[in-house]
Amino acid sequence: MSEAKSAHTPGPWTAGESDDGPVGVTAGPFDFPSLPSGIWVRVATVNRQDNETAANARLIAAAPDLLAAANRLWAAKEALEITDNPRDAKLMRELNNAWLDLWDARNKANGH
Repeated sequence: MSEAKSAHTPGPWTAGESDDGPVGVTAGPFDFPSLPSGIWVRVATVNRQDNETAANARLIAAAPDLLAAANRLWAAKEALEITDNPRDAKLMRELNNAWLDLWDARNKANGH
């Protein structure tokens, strides 16, 4: 299965903090030739003002990490399907590292 090229703003994305207003999700820092270094880009603003706002912003901010982890797991799965040695140490490490990436992204989305 071929993998589509992502056209989204590269990660990592970070959710801001707010107790009583919109929460921004930013990406960066980026270095653009025509601008000062360390530019942050607003990716999204979560405007709802209730107890779900921060959780929604964290989930949005975790999206690039979750996508990267899913892609890494898929690649490891495909490699295991075509190998003659499914217990290959290198493949097993890659699969384990992919699961750890997914765990980290899940924790980011959950605010841990």
